[in-house]
Amino acid sequence: MVVEIRNHQSPETRSAIDTDRLAAIIKSCGNLRDLAQGKRIAAQIRSDETLCRNRYLANLLIEMYGKCGSLEDARRVFDAIERPNRFSWSMMVAAYAQNGYIKEAKSISNAMPEQDVVCSTAMLTAYAQHGLVDEARALFDTMPVRNVVSWTAIVAAYAQNGHLEAAKALFDRMPERNVVSWNTMMQAYIENDELKEARSLLGCMPQWTIATWNAIVQGMPEYDLLTFTSMIHGYSENGNLEAAKSIFDRMPERDVVCWNKMIAVHAQCWDLEGAERLFFAMPEQDVISWTTMLEAYVQNFHYQHAEAMFYTIPERNMVSWNVMMAASAQNGQLLRAMKTFETMPARDLISWNTMVAAFSGCGHGEVAFEIFRGMELDGIKPNSISFSCVFNACSHVGLLDEGLQYFRLMASDHEIFPSREHYCCLIDAAGRSGQVKVAEDLLARMPFKPDAMAMGAVLGACKTNRDKDARDRAAKNFFTSEMRNPGIYVLLANAYVHQQ
Repeated sequence: MVVEIRNHQSPETRSAIDTDRLAAIIKSCGNLRDLAQGKRIAAQIRSDETLCRNRYLANLLIEMYGKCGSLEDARRVFDAIERPNRFSWSMMVAAYAQNGYIKEAKSISNAMPEQDVVCSTAMLTAYAQHGLVDEARALFDTMPVRNVVSWTAIVAAYAQNGHLEAAKALFDRMPERNVVSWNTMMQAYIENDELKEARSLLGCMPQWTIATWNAIVQGMPEYDLLTFTSMIHGYSENGNLEAAKSIFDRMPERDVVCWNKMIAVHAQCWDLEGAERLFFAMPEQDVISWTTMLEAYVQNFHYQHAEAMFYTIPERNMVSWNVMMAASAQNGQLLRAMKTFETMPARDLISWNTMVAAFSGCGHGEVAFEIFRGMELDGIKPNSISFSCVFNACSHVGLLDEGLQYFRLMASDHEIFPSREHYCCLIDAAGRSGQVKVAEDLLARMPFKPDAMAMGAVLGACKTNRDKDARDRAAKNFFTSEMRNPGIYVLLANAYVHQQ
């Protein structure tokens, strides 16, 4: 298949594939500090007439050599670039700076034909890393354009060198902040024992990352119950069960919310035994505790345990009914799911969407449509997920006309803007219906840049309907795009092989 696809590729396309592959390897060598492998890749690039002139790969080699501490190699690559761009200059500055050669970094920065924010920020970071606060501030004040990275770099320069008030003043002046900005200021407060300020900042942060949690754990010895629970949630979001357990075990007191959160963490990390152990060890359980444990059984595919628990729950809420219904559907028991649905004391949007998705996913498109119409008659307003389920039903059974009708109604009657997923489902439905031209038109009308899902749907339609012209048009669109998805190469190869 690979041979077939490469026979239809231009030299430029093959070069692009090689470039992406080599770029990934070079980045990996830099991150792993694997200089020997990096040099082998560099030698391979030098031996190729096309690749040796590739500025993108050259820039990555400079970055890799800088991370590995091989500055002579970095400079040799830089000097060999016929027309260095701003990234070439910036990476050379960073290579010198991160290895302690500030004078050389500054010399490169000053020699740059045209200063820009990328190179200036690289130099600013270099000053900050080596404690040269005055030099960093002088450069920052003369920068004609500053971005969030340069602002964060100057805040870090003051924070890391003991100037907390100045760092705070700059942080407050930032026109925009990213997660690195917030974490930089958080770390500064903790390192200076300003724990009250750190807690206050923690409450304002729009997003917490693993770096945030690590800073809190290492620098804030006392927390309140809400902070503990929030930290457990943060570690669970990153799949770090051991860290969450460590926080839970250190808590001087625990409420039912914290117990419930910890049960959910075990379930998300596939530790059903740990979830059960916590559930039965709880001093008291509320309806959320029972529902959380029910979800744990379902997530870990223990449907019989889930069903047994469902019928022993002292009090069932909407979530527990929906979880049990979804469990039956996931287990292929559509009739049982429908029975649960019909006996529910009340239904919400999730209940209806679950049933539409269950029947559409199993190829029962007509039943899915009937449930969807029932939802509207029941006064439940469908959302974007509802229409995704309907379009998925159209895709599975090739009901293109119905799909296009719902597509129009979605915008006109419900004011829901079609998503990329909606378009892809309809493209797939068009392909299954033999309407390759409709699939192409939908792809062209998409208000989004086509991704692998959309392109794959069109290629699937070309293969199914043996449309060579459409296949060639899809191939041309793919090769002239910036997309480099391995799955699309496989689909395209299959399309060519299938239509020989």
